[in-house]
Amino acid sequence: MTKQAEQLRIIEQLKQAFVSDKPSLCFRRLKANGELEDKFPEIFALVDMPQNSVHHKEGTAFEHTMQVLDVASLLSGGMAQNKRDKFLFSALVHDVGKAVTLKYNEKTGEATHHGHEAAGVPIVHKMCDRLGLEDWKKEAAFITKYHMHMHILHVIGAKKVADLIRKIKENVGLDWFIKATTADKRGRVAKGLDFDQYVSLAEHPNAELLRRYTHAYESKENPVDKVAQIQRLKTAGTN
Repeated sequence: MTKQAEQLRIIEQLKQAFVSDKPSLCFRRLKANGELEDKFPEIFALVDMPQNSVHHKEGTAFEHTMQVLDVASLLSGGMAQNKRDKFLFSALVHDVGKAVTLKYNEKTGEATHHGHEAAGVPIVHKMCDRLGLEDWKKEAAFITKYHMHMHILHVIGAKKVADLIRKIKENVGLDWFIKATTADKRGRVAKGLDFDQYVSLAEHPNAELLRRYTHAYESKENPVDKVAQIQRLKTAGTN
């Protein structure tokens, strides 16, 4: 089989998975059949990858990725299929950097993956190049690099917030970013619990704050100053 034919075969398999209501089943099936490493080595690398058990009660990075993928599928209703394919691919690859960033906290013994966002970007680029997914690269790399920013949005400075919003608008758009980070937040159903029964689709806790920041950013005034003003008001409200 030629390289191009193999690329087309794997892309078709991805698209078939992404049409499903539960796309994780495709990758779980490949794992069970011993085919995941050959077809998607970047995802296979997460299979036995430990995570911090405080933040990830679901278990391995692979399990987290599968849950994020299924939540993303549930949140993607109404998207055109081409956009949905890109959206779900970004969910699939968002944590591939964890494969190369594992360390252990000396005090707690917990697994850490500091810097996995930036470390994942070249892996995403190579994966897209290998599979001929140039059209999916920009959005997937962006979500991989910036998904953690949403979790710490309430503590980062105004200048960084304004820069993040500018990049969101240039690369994926606000709705996409909120849904992608919501999937990351909600794809953490604890091991032993039934995913379908316990999964939450509630928006990311920082979603409304990001909308407020974005509204300020889009005002005619200096966007950094407007974001800083909201931050001061938010801080004052908590004192």
